[in-house]
Amino acid sequence: FNEYTARKLGDDMNMFSGIAGNYIFLFVSLFTVGAQIFLVELGGDALQTSPLTLNQWLITIALGAIGLPIGVLMRLIPIKDDPKSFFVQHPFEGVNEIKQQPVEELSSLMKEDHLE
Repeated sequence: FNEYTARKLGDDMNMFSGIAGNYIFLFVSLFTVGAQIFLVELGGDALQTSPLTLNQWLITIALGAIGLPIGVLMRLIPIKDDPKSFFVQHPFEGVNEIKQQPVEELSSLMKEDHLE
């Protein structure tokens, strides 16, 4: 269920808006559900799983669904956004400005570190 709460960023409360048109997201969701059912029901000794009863599946789904209202509640927590902290706008800025040290300075450092 985390893939649904993480689908929208910021304070957008409706995490399901536009979901019907997002075919890749729907495919990933269906694949995830199918893979989980397959692994639990047929994993057997290799995955150390055993098939669940209908009641156990419902409990598992209910416990997982707790993340949905928690995701909505988390959006109510006010957070001051600083867009500059999200990513580096110019990751290669300053790369060509490598500071050149004089040879004398380097040789004195080598003497201090006993690297000669």
